[in-house]
Amino acid sequence: RNAALAAAALRAAALPVRDEDLRAGFASAEWPGRFQRLAAGRVILDGAHNPAAAARLVETWREEFGPADRATVILASLRDKDTPGVVRALAPLARRWIAVPARNPRSLPAPELAEVIRATLPGADVADSPEAAAALARAASHAEPALVAGSLFLVGEVLALAGDQPPPAPSGQ
Repeated sequence: RNAALAAAALRAAALPVRDEDLRAGFASAEWPGRFQRLAAGRVILDGAHNPAAAARLVETWREEFGPADRATVILASLRDKDTPGVVRALAPLARRWIAVPARNPRSLPAPELAEVIRATLPGADVADSPEAAAALARAASHAEPALVAGSLFLVGEVLALAGDQPPPAPSGQ
């Protein structure tokens, strides 16, 4: 959808772009933190932080893994986000949840986020972890892949742990 919009904008602006250049550009495009695979596909990163993005993430998950595959969802959320909406949207693919804080002052603390998940999905398997590294280690003990979602700040932290970028500033700046 984003690619189609970009192509339409280029055409509407009457910029001289050849179809083969568009195809080549789109084929080589990367969007870090959007269904990004780490650890040979055992960890998926997606910064989906609103219900619409989380619903699209579920669609992509099902396209990539099939409708039956589920995940250990490592989730962070900021206080000003629709956290229950994100949780409801991700629920179809969550086998279990691990709540973690994002490195941002607006982040929900892990225990508070875990309570939001429990209130939104009574009976869900929910744990909390003080940091992303510990949550990833906990998720690795399960057979299913881990899905890191809910905050681009969390995705950035996990990428830093994987050595793919510098760690985010705690203030989120």
